[in-house]
Parts: sequence; C-alpha cells; structure tokens
Amino acid sequence: AEAGRKFAELLELPEDLPLYADPKGACHAALGFSNGALPEYREELNPYLRVFLMLLGVGSPGTIRTVLSGYFGNGALSKERTAWVDEALKQGAAQGRFPTKVPQRLPWEEKKSPGEDEWVDLATAGSAVWDGRGFGESGLRPFELATVRLQNMVSGIIGNWGTLKPPDDELLVRQGGAAVLDGNGEATYFYRDKGILTYAPVEDVLDAARSLDTSGSGEK
Repeated sequence: AEAGRKFAELLELPEDLPLYADPKGACHAALGFSNGALPEYREELNPYLRVFLMLLGVGSPGTIRTVLSGYFGNGALSKERTAWVDEALKQGAAQGRFPTKVPQRLPWEEKKSPGEDEWVDLATAGSAVWDGRGFGESGLRPFELATVRLQNMVSGIIGNWGTLKPPDDELLVRQGGAAVLDGNGEATYFYRDKGILTYAPVEDVLDAARSLDTSGSGEK
C-alpha cells in the first residue's frame, strides 16, 4: 500500500482515482501477463540479472528498438501520440526529478541575445526545448523520450527504490499490460506487454476509453 501511495504521489494522480495494490502479482498471473525472461531459471538466476538480460533483448522482444527510439526519435509518430511526452517532462521537472534543466543552446549554436540564460527550465518549456533546433518539428525528437526516462529512472525509481520495490524480487521481471472494460466487465481493449518499455500505446488505450464514454455503454 505504501508503494502504491508513493506511485500516485509521483504521478500526481487524482485522490479520487481508485488504485489497487497487488503485492503478490496475482492479477498479472490471472491475466496471463509475461513472466519475463527465463522464468524456468528463476532458481538459478537472480531476478536483477534477468532484468539486465531483458534490457539486452533476452525474452523481451522490441526492447532494444524502443530504447534506441528514445535517443534517435521517431518522426513518423503523430502529435497526438507524443503529446504525453511534453506533459511528462514538465511534471518530472516540476517535482525536481533530474534533469530539471537543459542547456539553452547546443555547443555549436550562437546566443540568440545578450544576457540570454544558459539553461532552460523543463517544467516550463517541456518539449518546446526541441523546437527550432534542427531535430524536426513533429513526431518524437532525438533524446526527447530519453530525457523522460532519465527523470523517471534517476529521481523517480532509483531515488525511491526503498519504497517502490516489490516485496518479492521475482516480480521485477513480471511484465504488465492494459485493459479497458465496459460496464459488464468485458474487455473492449486488452494489451500484454511483450517486454521492458514495450507498453500499450497510450493513445490506443485512451481511444478505447473514450469510445465507452461516447457510447455511454460502460465505464473504464
């Protein structure tokens, strides 16, 4: 329960939003979510080692490609599918998660005006830091998503590991998923994570939820 409260605090979730803690991962098991890399060797291999192997792509298809996209970007993504990155950058910086500021200009860029600040506050600028820098004006720009992940990893997860870590280390390799249910408890959308960072597309989940709100046939 303490980990759940810290999770809600870090993401600034509304207080009236129902959250359910599942310290044993029983829900994940019942929904058939992935047990992660090499579950047959759980007695021989430490879960932390298996997480590291998953970061290298072992038993975690799509992870390496997704990691690289955070550094190299993906200009093919629509504005709707990347809007959350801007909000995440601002939220992370406002909460003091490193990095909260980035250089105003790149080493090869000239100052735009005398006395210009050397640093930009991400809590205010967000993704606008990448605008007009030659990285493209749409899609996911290089290092844009990687910066969000750095905020989450350093000051979010590692900085609060004592509170957020699961009671059973084996749950470290357990993958999650997403589901949208109608008023009858039937899943209108269901997604199982294939590996680390291969989460359900946020816009797809929201579209599924909005369709229920529009039709009035159910609830999330």
